[in-house]
Amino acid sequence: MLTENTLGYGGRPCYLTNPQSILFFVAIPISVVMVVNLVMYISVIVKIMRLPEMGESKSRERNNLKIFVKLSTITGLTWIFGIVYELTDVELFGFLFTLFNASQGILIMFSFVINKRVASLICKKSYSASTQKSTRSATEMTEASEHMKSTRSATMMTEASEHMKSTRSASEMAEALEHMQRTSSATEMTEDFEHMQSSSSATYITSASQHI
Repeated sequence: MLTENTLGYGGRPCYLTNPQSILFFVAIPISVVMVVNLVMYISVIVKIMRLPEMGESKSRERNNLKIFVKLSTITGLTWIFGIVYELTDVELFGFLFTLFNASQGILIMFSFVINKRVASLICKKSYSASTQKSTRSATEMTEASEHMKSTRSATMMTEASEHMKSTRSASEMAEALEHMQRTSSATEMTEDFEHMQSSSSATYITSASQHI
């Protein structure tokens, strides 16, 4: 049965207690990873330094220094302090290892996220969003104005049509009244003419009778 001593793990600290286990399972794998990262880091630095100059030497050196510092935050070189602390048992290296390794995420954030380029992109995005909103509001206002104009025109056309209908009805009523008046006058004139004819005939008959 495996015991605590054969595993090399346990005890008061929740960590490996056997030095050989620390060497083979912690120190050597981390060292290999750091060496590979260091080689790639140096190769990137060499390639950047060999690039042709695009501006002044001072500005280029300053820019290259910023690039190198930013790249160093993702190489895992802070684990050097941890390995040195395990080998020497000096508390200073343990403090530096804890400080830099714990703040690595913050360093990456300030190196690659919080910078002028990201801030300019955020400002452009917010400006474009506000411009789109204002353009959309102006378009909606224009459409609402055109809708109001069309509604007003339709209302005016309806009112004009109703006014024309009412005017036409009034004209028709006036014409009908005049027609009735003319018909009534013609009837009265016919009756008067017939009355005059009958009166003339009676007078003529009376005068003829007297003559006889």
